[in-house]
Amino acid sequence: MKQHACGAARPHPHTRRPGCRWRGRQHRHRQSGRLTALFAAILTLLAACVATSPAFAQTSTAATSPGGNSADQAQGQDASGVSISIDAATAVVTASSGYHLKATISNGTSAALPEGTVTLSTNIFYGFVSRTDIQQWAQGEAPIPTPDQLGQAHVSALAPGASAAVSIDVPANQDRLKAMVNWGPKPLLLDYGDASGTQAQSTSFLTRSQDGLNTADTPAMGLTVAMPLTGSWQLDDNATSILLAGTGDEAAKITPDNAVSLRGGTKLPHDTGQLLAQHPMLQAVADPTYLRSLSLPPKSAGIMQSGYFDITGYAAEDDPQAYTDSGVDTAAWNADAATAQLRDALGDQSASQPAYAWQGAGRWTMQALDQAKRQGFSTVIASSGFDDADAATVHTGKYVVPTDDGEVTVLAAQRELSSLAHGHMSNAHAHGESSAAGRIARFMAQSAFYQMEQPYTARNLLVCFSASAPAADSSA
Repeated sequence: MKQHACGAARPHPHTRRPGCRWRGRQHRHRQSGRLTALFAAILTLLAACVATSPAFAQTSTAATSPGGNSADQAQGQDASGVSISIDAATAVVTASSGYHLKATISNGTSAALPEGTVTLSTNIFYGFVSRTDIQQWAQGEAPIPTPDQLGQAHVSALAPGASAAVSIDVPANQDRLKAMVNWGPKPLLLDYGDASGTQAQSTSFLTRSQDGLNTADTPAMGLTVAMPLTGSWQLDDNATSILLAGTGDEAAKITPDNAVSLRGGTKLPHDTGQLLAQHPMLQAVADPTYLRSLSLPPKSAGIMQSGYFDITGYAAEDDPQAYTDSGVDTAAWNADAATAQLRDALGDQSASQPAYAWQGAGRWTMQALDQAKRQGFSTVIASSGFDDADAATVHTGKYVVPTDDGEVTVLAAQRELSSLAHGHMSNAHAHGESSAAGRIARFMAQSAFYQMEQPYTARNLLVCFSASAPAADSSA
């Protein structure tokens, strides 16, 4: 995985080295071209990677019947009734893309609904001024007017429990789209209404790129997307029974290789292979134990601790002897062991890749960082819990932390973007983010907003995907 190099560290354990830049060739182009290309690359990757958990398959939006509480409806406090699911949307608008949206209107009430209309609108001159501003809009709580209508769609009459799919296609030469002169995220509102007075709304985002706009030359904000590449394991029932008996020649013949097997076989899952092949910008950090178990190991940007060993949990337990008594010695999950397994997996005794300690179930405490360093890992990846949430603006998430065994470099994932990439809504009331399309729209809007916060500062943000969701469930 590409790393960034910086100057000397300050003594505070969470000190960020100022002016950090990720290694790689630096190019100076107009901001328009750079960020348009960046958004296109991010969007392509997210479309394949953002998790689409069944729990978030539907966008829950509030509805009101005649006499209902419109304040509750606007704030999404009542998730019953009519819902609007954003199924597909143009997350980044360019000079030639137009805007295209597909949505599903569902009647969750006990009464039939007459024919209705969905109106799509925005505010072409509005610019979000703070993180609170953009979050409140996502939650349906910001009173931002959206006077610029982009399009409408007819909704057929809906019986109780029925749904209808709608599409709105806005051409690139539409007056409202052409009138956008500023790049960045815009508020987007889907508003359903029918003759009975029933209403439902869903808030989302439209992000205008710099394509075709006259914008200043500023450093582009980079993005590194990392994914832990590991598998799940299963015990052989027969071998387990023999080991539990603990006696006889049969027990003596049992080895880890025939007692534990890789769930799903020794081939890389097809979806995972396609994901890695089609998206070379995705930085895979592989569990070398997993690579060694595959018949054809895929290419990876780095390796992690063997067996995806939970170093954070080990440190929190603070009982090394218990692990030793269980047959898990520290030599089994140090950096040297990871390199040895990588070489076995590739059949190349000179093979080498950067070694990173990937975060386990707990947080990177000082004790956990010390353990990682003691095990030979000078760089750790913090997938959560290490980002400076109180910082005025986002920054390159690199921290240099002194431990008893030496300095450890922490590469910290950006909290909001990584959470969206994991398939999570930013808030329980951010109903427009409960579909993959809605999360992608928010991801792109949030990324553009971060760039707007400090347009003249070069930064690189780290986004981490989760190891818990298989690729088949992570493709949008």
